Amino acid sequence: MEKYLPLKLQHQLSETVGECFPRKQKQKFYEISRAMAEVLRQDILKDSGVSRFKTKVLDLITALRVEVDLLNHEKTGKAEYHTNCL
Repeated sequence: MEKYLPLKLQHQLSETVGECFPRKQKQKFYEISRAMAEVLRQDILKDSGVSRFKTKVLDLITALRVEVDLLNHEKTGKAEYHTNCL
């Protein structure tokens, strides 16, 4: 899902913003929009199926806990590393 959402958002934004341009500028905008969509499609095609989303979320939660000092130092081996880096 993390690969498809940017493409969906890009399409929605292109449709909405594209209607605001005059005719000449609209054509150029849609050409740029198609190029951006192609880059996002290539990311989807190259996807190996391994999600990095869970790792990103867990890293973010750990960083937030370190920031407010809510980290359980006994369970997390990274706690000492993060604390020393700050």
